Amino acid sequence: VINKVALITDIEEASRQRIIAEAKFLRAYAYYDLTALWGNVPFYLHILSGNDKPAAATPKDTIHNYLVRELDSIVPYLPESVPAAQNGRIPKAAAQALLGKYYLTDGKWAEAATVLNQIIKSKRYTLYPDYAGLFTPSGEFSSESLFEINFKAQTVDPGETFSVRIDTLSSPIVPSRLWRPIANLVNSYLAIDGKPISNHPLYGTKSPLYVSSTPYANRDPRLRANIYTNADNTP
Repeated sequence: VINKVALITDIEEASRQRIIAEAKFLRAYAYYDLTALWGNVPFYLHILSGNDKPAAATPKDTIHNYLVRELDSIVPYLPESVPAAQNGRIPKAAAQALLGKYYLTDGKWAEAATVLNQIIKSKRYTLYPDYAGLFTPSGEFSSESLFEINFKAQTVDPGETFSVRIDTLSSPIVPSRLWRPIANLVNSYLAIDGKPISNHPLYGTKSPLYVSSTPYANRDPRLRANIYTNADNTP
């Protein structure tokens, strides 16, 4: 897209620059995940042919430095907001947020604060009032959403495979041990005062507030929104 759109003549320049900026955002989005998982990875900036040899891994820092500059350069070509009819396209804040994530990952706190504060100061986004509903159909493209990948409604698990294992429309499947949360994840949810649960008077078993039948009381409410526990009833 980046190479070919640049060659199209019968298109407005603003549209051309927006499309290229969106494609560069998606490339930076993909490489953020790739480098988070594997560190140094092959870094492609040109169209590959069937005869090309695979590239050697590029240092993670080199990839990040390139994409940070690129994300910063595309922000002016993206719109402040996207109309509902174009949901799924890239607004300016999505590129700023991804740029901020790169800065945070690289420990560049001041740079991250500067770019992320631009999103806050724009006052275009607010936290969704119901965290439990944020990742359900009711929370799609909500006031908290900077970027979403669209899926098709009213069909059987289209476009993704996660629901096939957990929430399929075709038949319920008992959760397998392969995607049960590990204890470290569950225990990472803090107490309601924001402190860790280990040796915590609000949560520890020696506390009078701890009730074995409701062990998740006095915890960050996002725990129960994200993770099924033995306090839940399941089909």
